Parts: sequence; structure tokens; C-alpha cells
Amino acid sequence: MLRPDSLTTLRRFLVLAALFFWQGGLTFYGAVVIPIGARVLGTHRQQAVITREVVQVAAVAGLVSLLLIFWEVLATHDPRSWRRITRQCLALTVAFTWIVLSCLQLILDRRFDPDSLSVEDLASFRELHRLYLWIFSVQWGACLLFLLTGLQAWRAADQESLRQQEHAAFGVPHLHHLGAEEVTAYEAVEPGDATELKRGIKKFRR
Repeated sequence: MLRPDSLTTLRRFLVLAALFFWQGGLTFYGAVVIPIGARVLGTHRQQAVITREVVQVAAVAGLVSLLLIFWEVLATHDPRSWRRITRQCLALTVAFTWIVLSCLQLILDRRFDPDSLSVEDLASFRELHRLYLWIFSVQWGACLLFLLTGLQAWRAADQESLRQQEHAAFGVPHLHHLGAEEVTAYEAVEPGDATELKRGIKKFRR
């Protein structure tokens, strides 16, 4: 059975790997592969035959990533409530856009014939495709913000865990057992200096 710290490391690694594969892969595909493929194959419609297969794999990768994202949100003990709420909202945004993009992809697939390379109602198809790209941009931005706030949350959670270990080792009470002035003394001391931490708290208890 994995130790708690090993499980935390594994969870964080899986979240990063999944997002890099999903969003990083789609970003590279859209920015590099599609333009090159259209140039080599001759037309964007021929490239679209490949793209429609790629997005199906990306949808599965997105679903796996979402499961890991929600696991991460629930498992990380971030001491900052505003960041916890922000990450929850970002996770819900990513999930909502994944659902919308999956529905749009089904509609676009039905209007494109890969055998004849024909498109049903080209004007409507282009509008839907433009909407698809805009929603993907929102999802991409939400994933980036989730990664950014995730790095901050991980650092804060690790610092809080270190403080709790110091409290347990040196007999210093945790913050929720302290008064307002004692918390001030606690926050004024460097996390790694347990001796000064105890002195600062005892000063306000005399």
C-alpha cells in the first residue's frame, strides 16, 4: 500500500501527465500538424479526415484527465479558501466545455462525409467550427489556470504539512488551537525555525 506522500506524488504526476498529453497534444496538433498536413495532403478537407479520428482519442484523454482533475481538487488540502473555490470553478469549467465540445464534434461529424470530402450546409458548418474553436480556447485557458493555481496549492499544502510535522515533533499547537495574537506570532516566524516558533507563541501566553 502506498504511503500518503507517495500517493500525493503519484496523483500530482498523473494530473500533470494527463493534462500535458491532452491539452499539450491538442495544442501541438492544432498549431503544427494541421497546417503541415493540409499542405502535404493538398486540402484542409483531406486533413479533416485525420482530425476527426484524432479528436475522438482526445475526447477519451479528456475524460480521463477530468477524473484526475476532480480527484486532485478533492484530495489537495489547500489552506487558501479562495484558491480552493477557484480551482473547483476551473474544474467545472473544463468539464462543461468538454461536454459541449463533444456534442459539437458529433454534429460536425454528421455534416462531413470523409469518403467524398463533402460538407453538408457549408456556411452552418463553418459557424459551428468557429464556435468549437472558441470553446476550445476557453477550455485551454481554464486548464492553464488550473495548472497555475495547482502549483500554488501544492506549495501551500506542502508548507502546511511541514508545519504540522514540526508541531507534532516539538509539541507546538496547531493554528486552530491558537488565539489571534498567537497566530500573529506564528506567522512572523520562519516555518523551518521550530525553536523561534515556540518562543514566539510562549511570549504571548505569559
